[in-house]
Amino acid sequence: MVTNIIAGVSLLVTLLGAIGIREKSVKRRMLALSFATVGNIGLAFAQTGEYGLICGFQQVLFRGFGLILFLLLMSSVCKKNEVAMLEDLNGVRRFMPYTYALLALLAMILIGIPGTGTFTSVMYVQIGYMFVEKGVILGNE
Repeated sequence: MVTNIIAGVSLLVTLLGAIGIREKSVKRRMLALSFATVGNIGLAFAQTGEYGLICGFQQVLFRGFGLILFLLLMSSVCKKNEVAMLEDLNGVRRFMPYTYALLALLAMILIGIPGTGTFTSVMYVQIGYMFVEKGVILGNE
């Protein structure tokens, strides 16, 4: 019962973050990214099995750290260049190539490309959903 509530709330938070795809404002898009990331972390913890705990803590470590760094760097770029809309970000790759490369790397970590801890944690989520029989936190429901 509790796991269903956690999963439902996490799914709603993730879907709330998915609404941000249509946003043109940088602040709203970053807020939506935060919601989607928190929802994904919640879904990892919702299965409450061994793999759920492993992947949940890995996602907190890698996705949480990556999200914080991404938001700090993006807000710094937006403040210094007075950027409010997505169209104002044109030229970042040309004028700030190292910042652009770091933003791209952090975005790939958030997505979960192979070779990052986020990819491993997403893999553990899938393994956990396939093979978990008994939850660690709540027992067998």
